[in-house]
Amino acid sequence: MNRQLLYSILQYKHSALLKEAVNVGVLFYFPDEIEKLHFHFSTPERVKAIYPDFDSRYFNALLRVIESNVEKYSTDLMADKLLQNDFEGFINSYILKYDDSALQFTSIYSAVNVWSNIQQVLANYTSLLLPLTQSAESKLIRHDDNFVIKKFKTCFISNNKKELFERINSPQIVRAEDFELKFDLSWQNGTLNLIKPLSLDLLDEQSIQRKTAQYCGYLGWMGRYLSAHNSRVDFLLSEPQDSSLHNTFERSISLLQRADANKKIVRLQEIEAYAEKVENALLAN
Repeated sequence: MNRQLLYSILQYKHSALLKEAVNVGVLFYFPDEIEKLHFHFSTPERVKAIYPDFDSRYFNALLRVIESNVEKYSTDLMADKLLQNDFEGFINSYILKYDDSALQFTSIYSAVNVWSNIQQVLANYTSLLLPLTQSAESKLIRHDDNFVIKKFKTCFISNNKKELFERINSPQIVRAEDFELKFDLSWQNGTLNLIKPLSLDLLDEQSIQRKTAQYCGYLGWMGRYLSAHNSRVDFLLSEPQDSSLHNTFERSISLLQRADANKKIVRLQEIEAYAEKVENALLAN
């Protein structure tokens, strides 16, 4: 099934008098994907070839700001609401404010995504929109452990966020035999629920298999401890963005599920519902 694709082109305007614009980057928005935002940009050399007096320091500094904002607000709940309804408003409010500076995003373009994966979309569109770019760069936001925890925390909507975060930011250390494992987040609801982010958004199959084996080992080691202390491990999982690794990811989930220990598997797309359950439980106590 074809899906929607939205994008805005980042352009460099050397002079308001010349009325010329050079494409230097593209911000993509995939409404139907888990990883919705992708920012690609060209190197300063492309603009320098046209304008010898081009200020590459300003260019690079502003690109860092855009990169940081894309990463920061890709998991922000309030920003996401605006993103879903008004992509152009989202860019102006959170990524780069529209003004008379040299770098500006264009209005929004809409297209039908007919490719089988995001990588093909990005490759085709960046080749078209950033021609003659010798080294186009991509800011791919890895769904690492910090990303997962940040996404979990941004799902809380209560006015008492500070109090709730103080209650879940309660480190717990599981000690059994000669091993120990630290959990930075936990919450109580009849059982002690130990939250552990588990990013499997890795680069290759072997890395995913190694990390899965490591945590299956942890579960095997903690099984009796969890039962004796009325505890559970809540894994917050992120899957690989590379679609070729999805089967490996599903096998990893199957292995974790078979481990003999009290645990809960929460996929990235399920984190919002899980956070709502945690929030409601904490507010009720």
